[in-house]
Amino acid sequence: MSTSGVKSAAELLRRHGDIVEPGRFELLGRTWDVLPGVYAPNLTHSAALYAEWVPYPLGGRFCDLGCGTGYIAVTAAQRGCARVTASDVSPEAAENTRLNVARHDVADRVEVRCGDMFEPFAEEDRYDVIFWNSNFVEAPSRPDTQSPLERAFFDPGYAAHEACLRAAHEHLAPNGRLLLGFSDLGDSERLADLAKRYGWTWQPARSVTVDAPEGTIQYQLIDLAPARSSRPRRAGAPAAAPALLVAPSPPPPAPESPREERKAAVQRPSAPVVDLVALLELADFFVPLTLRAVAALGVADAMADAARSVEDLAATTSTHAPSLYRALRALASKGVVREVRPGTFALAPMGELLRSDHPLSVRTACAMLPGDIMAWSQVEHSLRTGDSAFPLVHGRSYWDYLSEHPEEAERFDRSMESFTRLASPTVLGRYDWASAQTVVDVGGGNGTFLGELLVRHRHLRGVVFDQPHVVAGAHDVLEDAGVADRCHIEAGNFFQEVPEGHDIYVLKLILHDWEDDRARDILRAVRRAMRPGSRLLVIDALIPDGDGPDPGKLVDLQMLVLFGGRERTRANFDQLLASVGLRLARVVPTKPLSIIEAVPRTESRIP
Repeated sequence: MSTSGVKSAAELLRRHGDIVEPGRFELLGRTWDVLPGVYAPNLTHSAALYAEWVPYPLGGRFCDLGCGTGYIAVTAAQRGCARVTASDVSPEAAENTRLNVARHDVADRVEVRCGDMFEPFAEEDRYDVIFWNSNFVEAPSRPDTQSPLERAFFDPGYAAHEACLRAAHEHLAPNGRLLLGFSDLGDSERLADLAKRYGWTWQPARSVTVDAPEGTIQYQLIDLAPARSSRPRRAGAPAAAPALLVAPSPPPPAPESPREERKAAVQRPSAPVVDLVALLELADFFVPLTLRAVAALGVADAMADAARSVEDLAATTSTHAPSLYRALRALASKGVVREVRPGTFALAPMGELLRSDHPLSVRTACAMLPGDIMAWSQVEHSLRTGDSAFPLVHGRSYWDYLSEHPEEAERFDRSMESFTRLASPTVLGRYDWASAQTVVDVGGGNGTFLGELLVRHRHLRGVVFDQPHVVAGAHDVLEDAGVADRCHIEAGNFFQEVPEGHDIYVLKLILHDWEDDRARDILRAVRRAMRPGSRLLVIDALIPDGDGPDPGKLVDLQMLVLFGGRERTRANFDQLLASVGLRLARVVPTKPLSIIEAVPRTESRIP
């Protein structure tokens, strides 16, 4: 038992005692309800860390154990999980979660339960990710004498941790993961012993040390997976030697020069082969094109209900059976499908997303666009000149090309509609639309995004604004969404002018198509239309600093090659907006897009 852990947790518990009335707090750029007697995430650094660290399975099932206020469960739904279960032993916490589920409009995806650990779960409940922000501080009190709030901090004898590790196996989907929010205030040796006893392998996925009011704390995210033989040790059997939760071995000293770094890499026995394979996979264009072809042919739809032989699939999709087998064999090696027996394939969980009827289907998002592929064959031109390769290959701009190739234009429109549908839940749920009455979607296409916005927010009225041939199909989309009576359709050119005098103007995936000069023309037209209280929401990828992976860094190259446009950093947006009389007010981060909110600079004239 950690004396420092008990003292730190007691101090945080004391601060919770100040919450005696229902209140609200800000976290992750959003407003949340908190009830007395419920763990308040805003009082600790760990809440925001775990919300960003936890991997939310797109289109999958997510479980938030010990949900408290429900901020993780709500975030999981907003980040694209199809089904979320939030559970807490405290009735007050369950009620608090329901309040926040309703506040953020995710009741269609989040189910709230009340009970201890997995007690309120059915035997068939299975999840791709189970997350528990565990009560990692061990204390001498007995569990039956604790208040619900004390149980959020203290775990006497690690009984709760043992209960979780014993039962979680039964509720993980194949390849599922159990994630624990932990800290150096907890008993790492005890946790490691329990993990081994109940058939788990683990690794510390993330960690960071922070200076908190209750002391310096290292917060950790522990990633547990079932061991190859995941049967728990029977009662009375001798315990295995305890494994220690230790940090990874320190890296070797940094080379003093690039030459020494290359020499060190060659001297690592397995590094050349491993790096070679990884690099060749990065250079591979076979898998992306094969995946897109299989998506376009509807192969996933053909095996939606059961595994099917290649001959049956070929007959259904009008393909050549031996060639289709070769494609599926390759995709099986990447985890998209499974060859369940020779010549017979079934969808793997990843492949389910290629089904047309999946709520997060990416089938049309993976459109095969020959014009794009031909332009990418001349990417060297873009790297040498900084210009789009598309006009070099096709003799015209991207948009002019689509106007002359209606079949590809239809594929492009369906792809953008699919991406909008996938991104909309996170974008719509992260911004507070309550104070607005009217919204203009500038470059709003066929109205898909605005339609979803108006469905969620019945008080809003909207305007879809785009070129005449683009908005031609908007009426049917808005009619199908049931919002045509609250939405006006206008045609025009956003480089020249946009509808005036509205509360919010949205530029979703527009500015990244254009280099800075043309982007300024669009922004100037919007700025002229804005009144003093108006807001502009630029919804685009926001490229972060550093070498870490981010989809925006890859899409940025697509913008260069096809359009001569670019994704931007926060500093880029700050400068671009300031140049047209707008001020970057705040950034609301979502995945994979961010909301950049701008307001008029009242002290400056429109340039």
